[in-house]
Amino acid sequence: MYSIFLPFACLILDIITAYVYLKNDFWISGLMTALLALFPLTMMASLVFCEYIKIKKATILIGFIHSGPQVVLQVILLFKYWNNFEGLLISYGTLDSPQYTMIVITILCGSLVLAKSSRECHFMCQAPKHPLRITASYFRASPFFLLHIAYRAVGLGLNCALLPGWMAVLVIVIHYIANLLQIHFIIGESRSVTALSAFTSYLSPVIFPGGQVVTFGTLKKIQVINSTVTAGLILVTAILVHFMFVSPQCSLDSRIPDPETLVADMVCLDHWALNYGVLPWIALASGVYIGFIMLIVVLVSPGWLKLPLILELENIMEEVESSYDSAYSSSQLERMSIPSFQTFQEAKESDI
Repeated sequence: MYSIFLPFACLILDIITAYVYLKNDFWISGLMTALLALFPLTMMASLVFCEYIKIKKATILIGFIHSGPQVVLQVILLFKYWNNFEGLLISYGTLDSPQYTMIVITILCGSLVLAKSSRECHFMCQAPKHPLRITASYFRASPFFLLHIAYRAVGLGLNCALLPGWMAVLVIVIHYIANLLQIHFIIGESRSVTALSAFTSYLSPVIFPGGQVVTFGTLKKIQVINSTVTAGLILVTAILVHFMFVSPQCSLDSRIPDPETLVADMVCLDHWALNYGVLPWIALASGVYIGFIMLIVVLVSPGWLKLPLILELENIMEEVESSYDSAYSSSQLERMSIPSFQTFQEAKESDI
């Protein structure tokens, strides 16, 4: 119930957010929000109806296809059109505006759906043929994946908001190609699973569950490599934005493209925290992010990122039982030459 209720609750919030945009004459933002809300639902319903995918994997995949792009889109819209929203959707320093509050709640709800889907993918990869055993450690992994989502959504969304449209699309494609190459050379799954995993690894380093068992050691390798490469790409993009899309004629050092023209007409952000641009903040966040991932995944390696030991014991017992059954089946016992009782009677007594 939890796995189905949360994505559909997020879907309703997205529809309300699209209505908020349309009501305030932000037509493109409203239509894009509605499209990203309805298209994944229609696609997943069609795949389940045609029996191309099971309902469990469909609920996980819809979390990535729906909530992932939606969270990045809302972050981009808030950064890019912040000055346009002023006085209409946003009250500076407060959350008095209900429209602005609805957009923030949509981002938070989408992040929770992504954390849920990432957590389920992480555990299902370790035992794809067994049902998940819900334990306390199962839910302790959610804040860990929320950290991935928060850093990547803000970093990727901020960079795309400061870039022209075609360069933002190019950055997203580069991220996908990088994820594709990592998963192909580390996991070696089928093409469909590799393509889906490259998409699910945008905001959290997880592998979409296929037929192959992925060990915890391989998942740790994916966590470290994917987090490092993604943070590097976000930092390089921020450097590109800082040095190529900054006009020296402006009195402040932080500038963004004009949101109306979407070209490199620079304007200043009148805020003390952005006097030196967004590069120092992204560099600081990237360093903290990589350090925290190395600490948790490599040094600590907590048990709440692994499947419960009970499931591992069940797998071992099933393998032992299957090997025992195959070795001592009823047909084989019938074919075995067991001496009769008369043979035992006629046997000579030993000296013992």
